[in-house]
Amino acid sequence: QNLEATPKRIAADLALDPDIVLAHMWKYHNEQFVTFNSGGASPDVNTSFFLGPKAWERIAIVNTDAPSSRR
Repeated sequence: QNLEATPKRIAADLALDPDIVLAHMWKYHNEQFVTFNSGGASPDVNTSFFLGPKAWERIAIVNTDAPSSRR
């Protein structure tokens, strides 16, 4: 949780294209769910971002390492 959240890092973790992740971040930014830390410049795949409170209403965090409670 202490790593920078950048589209490039997220893409690597999820085996996705960084530009696709950046497009999603732009969408969330425009909907004000994330704030880019770009100093006024357009964000790129290396720009870190912060999730706003509304983002947590849209993002489901799933622990895939936890044992399933279903039988």
